Amino acid sequence: MMLCKNKRFKRLIRCLTVLTTVCALSPAASAAPASAEMLVNACFSCHGTVGNSAGLTLPNLAGTPKQIILDAMQEFKAGDRASSLMGRIAQGYSDADFGVMADFFSAQKPQPHAQQLDAAKVALGATLVEKNCAECHITQGRRASDDPPVLFGQWLGFLQLQMKLYTERARKMPLRMSAKVQNLAPPELDAILSYYASQNPALIK
Repeated sequence: MMLCKNKRFKRLIRCLTVLTTVCALSPAASAAPASAEMLVNACFSCHGTVGNSAGLTLPNLAGTPKQIILDAMQEFKAGDRASSLMGRIAQGYSDADFGVMADFFSAQKPQPHAQQLDAAKVALGATLVEKNCAECHITQGRRASDDPPVLFGQWLGFLQLQMKLYTERARKMPLRMSAKVQNLAPPELDAILSYYASQNPALIK
């Protein structure tokens, strides 16, 4: 009796294996492109639902210009951009996937974060931004013609981390930005970042 059950079980496993293989190799299954929801679902655990990050050092992707996301993902995949995890994650996606994901996140509406920020730093940052940054980082901290990333409302921790990568030359700084940054002291840079982080309804003390 037990032998009979074992034979039936083995036959069932063989049938399921064949069925799975056929389905995987069928033109309809292999040709069907992954939906945007399928591709971006894995991003939500770090970058938040629809790209509004809940992590203090993780960027918001919602509303980020498409080209910014495409450039970043391609740089991660090629190993041209420093990362702790994204370089490995990017290996699992194609350029076409990057395009679908970038379309999705760029179309989302950014949501503000409540951040505890130093009001004095924010005030100083507003003055320094006007003198050093506003030429490029205008609307939402960016200028559409140049497509720099959105800075408004990003987590302060994320902005500080990115500036650290720039100043330590782990990331290549744009020439126009480098010319400004080299003339600013670390407390001034931190004030600028605090200003950009504050540019949403936030808790400022």
